[in-house]
Amino acid sequence: MIQSSKMWRGFTVSSIIFVLIFIVGTVGLLAQTTDGDGIGKDKVSSDTAKGKGLFGTSISIGDLGSIGGFVGGITALIVAIVAGIRFLIRRRQPSIQILLATSEDISKFLRDRQSDEFSRVEKVVKNVERNPKAPFADKTIAHAYRLQGDKRINEALQKWRDLVNYTEGNDDNLTAQAWFSIGYLYMYRELGEGGLSTNNIAIQLQLGSAEIHINPDVVKEVFSCYSEAIRLKPNYIKAYYNRGNVKSYLNEYESAIGDYSEAIRLKSDYAEAYCGRGTARLNLGEYESALEDYNEVIRLKPSYADAYYNRGKAKMFQDEYESALEDYDEAIRLKSDYAEAYYAKGFVKLNLGEYESALRDFDEAIRLKSDYAKAYGNRAAVKSELGEYELALEDYDEAIRLKSDYAEAYYNRGTVKSNLGKYELALEDYNEAIRLMPDDFRNYNNRGAAKAELGNYELALEDYDEAIRLKSDYAKAYFNRGRVKRAIGEYASALEDYDETIRLKPGDAKAYNSRSITKMILGEYTSAFEDSDKAIRLKPDFHEAYDSRGRARANLGHPELALEDYDEAIRLKSDYPEAYAYRGLAKGNLGDIEGAKTDFQTALELAEQKGEEDLKVIVDRWIQELNDTE
Repeated sequence: MIQSSKMWRGFTVSSIIFVLIFIVGTVGLLAQTTDGDGIGKDKVSSDTAKGKGLFGTSISIGDLGSIGGFVGGITALIVAIVAGIRFLIRRRQPSIQILLATSEDISKFLRDRQSDEFSRVEKVVKNVERNPKAPFADKTIAHAYRLQGDKRINEALQKWRDLVNYTEGNDDNLTAQAWFSIGYLYMYRELGEGGLSTNNIAIQLQLGSAEIHINPDVVKEVFSCYSEAIRLKPNYIKAYYNRGNVKSYLNEYESAIGDYSEAIRLKSDYAEAYCGRGTARLNLGEYESALEDYNEVIRLKPSYADAYYNRGKAKMFQDEYESALEDYDEAIRLKSDYAEAYYAKGFVKLNLGEYESALRDFDEAIRLKSDYAKAYGNRAAVKSELGEYELALEDYDEAIRLKSDYAEAYYNRGTVKSNLGKYELALEDYNEAIRLMPDDFRNYNNRGAAKAELGNYELALEDYDEAIRLKSDYAKAYFNRGRVKRAIGEYASALEDYDETIRLKPGDAKAYNSRSITKMILGEYTSAFEDSDKAIRLKPDFHEAYDSRGRARANLGHPELALEDYDEAIRLKSDYPEAYAYRGLAKGNLGDIEGAKTDFQTALELAEQKGEEDLKVIVDRWIQELNDTE
C-alpha cells in the first residue's frame, strides 16, 4: 500500500521548519526599518556598524542576516507549497489495493481497454512498477494484473497465492481479497471472462439441464476460497454473492438463498443479489417469491435486461404466457443481441401453438449464437409440429453435434424417426437417451412404442412396465401397454390398463375409443357403443371414434346408423381405409352390392398405400364372401 501517512508526516515537518525560517527572517528584516529604541527617536549612523555594499550601498551584518532569512523562507515556502500540491495530487490517485482489490476488479477494467478508467488503472500500475520501494503487496497485485491481461491465468493464480502467504495473519482484509481473487480466477479459467455470473445460472435454467459444465474439483476449490474470504471478512458482500452463485450451480438452492439474503442484508440495494435469489427461488418452484425478487431488481435497476428475462421465466412457469412475452420483449429492447430471450420467446410460442412465429424467434437466437444447441433442438420441435420431419432431423443432428450429451435431443429425434417409420434408428436414439437419463420415464415409453411397431411385444411390455414403475400415474404408458396386450390377445388385462388410463386422465378420448374396440372383440357391444360415443363427445372431430361407433351400431343391429358414422369418419379423413372397409360391409348387408364393391376396392387401394397387410387380408375375404352371395 502507498505509504501516504509517512508522506504526510514528512511534508508536515519540513513545511513547519521552512515556515519558521521565513518568519524569523521577515521579523529581522522589518526590525531594520525602525529605531532600536523604538518610536520617536532619531536615526543614528554608525560607520563602525555598516559596511559597503556591492553598489556602494551600506548594508549592516544584521541586514544581511535578515535578508537571507527572508529569501530562504520565501524559497522554503514555495518548495513546501509545490510539495503539498504534489502530495495532494498523489493522494487523489487511488491505491492499487483499492483500485484493483481483486481479480474480478481486474477483469472489469480489462474488458474495455479504450475507456478512461482503463487508462487510469494503467497509470497506477505503471507507478507501482517503476517504484523500486513499492510494497510487496502492491508489486504482487500489479504483476497479477499484467498476467491476467495476458491470459496467463495459472501464473496470476500463483501471484494471489503468494499474496495470501505474505499477508496471512497480518492483514485479514487483504488476505480475504486474495482468497476471493483465487476463487474468481478458477472460474475465469473454467468458463472464460465473466466467471459464474447470475446470468450464466439463468441460462442453465432455460427449461432444461445446465448449459455449462465445470470440473467438480474446481467447484469445491472455488467454494472453499469464497468461504475462507468470508471467514476472514464476515461482511464481505461480494463473497456472499459469488458463493451463492456457486451453490446455485450445485443445485443447493436453499443454501444459496441464504448467501444472497446475507449479501442483501449487508447491501439493501444489491440488485444482482436479488436477481440471484430470484433465480434460486425459481428453481425451487417458489414462483411468487421469485417474482417479488425480480420486481425489486427492476425497481432498483430498471435497465437490467436479465431481470426482465428471468421474470419472464417465472411468469411462464405460472402459465402467464402473454405477460412473459412482454418481459422477454423488454429484455430484448434493452439488449438487442439477447439470444436467450429470443429462445425463451420461441419456447413460449411453441407451447401456444404459434409455430411460425416461434420459428422466427429460434432463427434469431441461432443467428445471434450459432452454437446454441437448445435453440436448434426446439427449432426442430417446431418443424416436427409443422410436419417438416426431415428438416427437424437436420436440426436435431446439429443440436447433438454441438452438445453430445443432449438427452432431450436424442429423445425427440427418436420420436421424429418413429413418425417417419424408421423404428430401428429410433431405438438407437432412445437407447442413448436412456443412457444419459436413466430415470426419465418418457424414454422407456417411447422405446416401448418403437419395439411394439417392430412387433417386439414382450420387450415393449418390459419398457412400459419400467415407465410405470418410474411414474406410477403415467397415463400414456398404461394406454400403450393396453394396446400391446390387446395385440397379443390379453383382452381382460388390456381393459384394466384402459380403465387405469381413464381414471388418471378422464378426458382422454383415445382411451375410450381403444376400450371400445377391445370390448367389441369381447362381444360387449352396448358398452363398446357407450365408450365410442363418449370419445366423440370429448373430441367431435375424432374420425376413428366414428368408425368404432359405426361398428358397435352395426353389431347392435343398426346398419343405417352405422352408415352415418362411417360417412362422417370418411368426411373427416378421406384416406381412412378402415372406414371404407366397414362401410362396404354395412352396404353389403343392406343389399347395396355395387356400393359395397366400390368401398372395398377403395379400402384395398388405401391399405396398399399404407402398408396395412392385415386389413387387405380381411377385405379380400369380404369381397370373396360378397361374390359368393351373388
